[in-house]
Amino acid sequence: MADKTYNNQKVYHKRGGDEQVIASGGQQTVESGGNQIIESGGKIDMEAGAEMRFFNDEDFSSQQMAAANRISKATTNTNQSTGGTVLSDAGGSSPPVIPSTVGVYMISTSAAMTNGSVRLYSGLVGQRLHIRLTQAAQGSVGCVWVMASGAGFTGVKLLGSTRTELSAIALRQSAASCGWVDLLCVTDGTWAVVTTGGDVTEKAYT
Repeated sequence: MADKTYNNQKVYHKRGGDEQVIASGGQQTVESGGNQIIESGGKIDMEAGAEMRFFNDEDFSSQQMAAANRISKATTNTNQSTGGTVLSDAGGSSPPVIPSTVGVYMISTSAAMTNGSVRLYSGLVGQRLHIRLTQAAQGSVGCVWVMASGAGFTGVKLLGSTRTELSAIALRQSAASCGWVDLLCVTDGTWAVVTTGGDVTEKAYT
């Protein structure tokens, strides 16, 4: 049975009744048989440091929830250049950082990319990232390097399939296959290779 609501508690309605506040130390409980509905246009904001508890009382921070949900998003980077180049519309001397708000990153080029490059970003623990080279020109041969620390950059660590630190991973495409890699962020800023497919080369940290 629900308890009576008292004044000056940690869970209350703001004046006007349009906003319920759960202050620090307060708690909202949905009992067995209860139901909480967020109608169209509504949202729940989790501030930094907030946690959500479910799955047999296991806690998940707002950052972990964001990282988990990012795997459902995808983007494609298309570049028209050939030869060795950074995959960026603006060009430049350093590979651009792969967007940190996506979980699937497709690299597509109109012709043979023989030595392209992109840079890993510093991820959040629990985040997953799938990178695939899929050239638009079917049957063409291409190569893209995914760069980490040790390749002229700092702040992003990459662990290979044999648990050794890497400076880069090369993804190649041919008529027969395309290279791809699945990465898991095991600690903030540190990625680990989970699985690879197609033509993939791991370059040890030097």
